Amino acid sequence: ITSSKVSLLLVEGTKEFGFGAGAITYLNGKKKELEFGRGLELPVNKWEMLWGKMFEPYVHWQLGNEYEMIVDKTTIHPKYPQWSGSHDFNILKDGIKIGISELKCYQMSNHYDYVKCLQQKNIQLLKNEYAFEYWQIVSNCCINNAKYGEAIAFLPTEKNLIEMRELLEDTD
Repeated sequence: ITSSKVSLLLVEGTKEFGFGAGAITYLNGKKKELEFGRGLELPVNKWEMLWGKMFEPYVHWQLGNEYEMIVDKTTIHPKYPQWSGSHDFNILKDGIKIGISELKCYQMSNHYDYVKCLQQKNIQLLKNEYAFEYWQIVSNCCINNAKYGEAIAFLPTEKNLIEMRELLEDTD
């Protein structure tokens, strides 16, 4: 697929779903990543990446059977093969996927601000303050034909950290 075809398909997709400027910006970023063959952002600090990855199974364990952990899996949009995304969990009801969920395990300051925004239960505020996170959830809902998208924020307590250390010591 040429970059002009990718651009055209992404624009057509945004019209079909009625996305605004924020979604188009997000999707155009994904188009650039496709053309470059890599992410646009500078490499993430390894410690920050490991921090979030380490807690995905722990959070899943806390969430229970209504969530299916699917981290590190990329899903391709059924109609637009150049549109893909990955999310952390499927939300299940009676074993059937009804939504997707995105987990963020930010460091303390970022976590505080993100949680305060989520606690407002104001979609427009989330869209304005955390546009990337918002459009990531919306995009993954579209890709997965999911009716619901959920944001989860997790910051471990000291007790959680001790428990996680014990779990890690007991694994290979």
